[in-house]
Amino acid sequence: MLIHVMNGPRLRGAETFAVQLAEELARCGVRQRIVFLKGLSSPRPAIDGCEIAPRSATLSRLRAFSWLRAQLRAEGPSVVLCHGQGPLKEVLPALAFRGGRRPALALKQIGMILPWLRTHAAVRKALNRWLLARTDMCICLGPKQAEELNAAFGVPAERIAIIPNGRRSPSHPGPAAPRDASEILVVGSLSPEKNPALVLDLLEALRRDRPDLHLTFVGDGPLRPALEREVEARFPQGAVQFAGQVADVWPFYRRAGIHLLCSETEGVPGVVIEATLAGLPTVAWEVGDVATVLEDGVNGRLTPFSDRAALLRALAQVAGDPASWQRLREGALEISPRFDLGRIAREYVRVLDLLPAPPATGSVP
Repeated sequence: MLIHVMNGPRLRGAETFAVQLAEELARCGVRQRIVFLKGLSSPRPAIDGCEIAPRSATLSRLRAFSWLRAQLRAEGPSVVLCHGQGPLKEVLPALAFRGGRRPALALKQIGMILPWLRTHAAVRKALNRWLLARTDMCICLGPKQAEELNAAFGVPAERIAIIPNGRRSPSHPGPAAPRDASEILVVGSLSPEKNPALVLDLLEALRRDRPDLHLTFVGDGPLRPALEREVEARFPQGAVQFAGQVADVWPFYRRAGIHLLCSETEGVPGVVIEATLAGLPTVAWEVGDVATVLEDGVNGRLTPFSDRAALLRALAQVAGDPASWQRLREGALEISPRFDLGRIAREYVRVLDLLPAPPATGSVP
């Protein structure tokens, strides 16, 4: 039994990947359960042979703890796969109070850890070392994450596996829509780490020479009200659109001219994979393990992290050179098979099958 534990209530990037991974693992015959720690406001997934267990928001802290402990019980050998640090912090205490043999514990590391340790860094680093020391396998998305886990947190190399993200392209993409070469697309949470304020600065600079360029944000988040006020003050009507959280992002990828990513921190962003599958060139900073899915000059442009001038030049070059844009589109479509989710799921099966049998004790070692 494989037990996925992830956040909620909405199916965002990490949760969307986890659900799609569970769908592919079901096709491989893996018995599964999905546990959502914050309920579920998105439509509930329907996966053959997979129980979906969202936690009620009305539970008290003690009842929520007991509920999670019950969800982690499974007949026979099992593996608990935490999709991110948040779930790991809740799962470890729950496993500590289980009777009998505890399941093997795996972590899918979503992004880099050190950039988040801004306050009380020493204490938080020590807490993460403690958590990771009690994890049987850390699955990270690229070599930089693996290096951080080993060098900064002491995770032995034999307990680290690198498996990149994957995505499933739509089975029925629909009729081909004409590309809007003047549209810049940003997909993701409207939160500080995604740097949406910088996106507006870049658009304003680009529109001095290309007033036809316009922007679409797909996603929602805490910064949206402030961004909407800023857009109203700085841009003419129609220059910036807020699509909000959408059920199907593929029409946006198929319509836009450029996909932009300028996050302060990233792992291996699924949005770049999705853009690549749609044949949409991406312009991004080299942060985290973005370079594992974005090859400069192949499926987009990769510029030095935090170099705003370089990012602006790359955007202007791709937007202003149709021949270059076409080469990047063809390059994206050519490399897209490497992100096939079925292949990624088979790699998860291989890695999780290698996990050692956990100790015959109810305590966390």
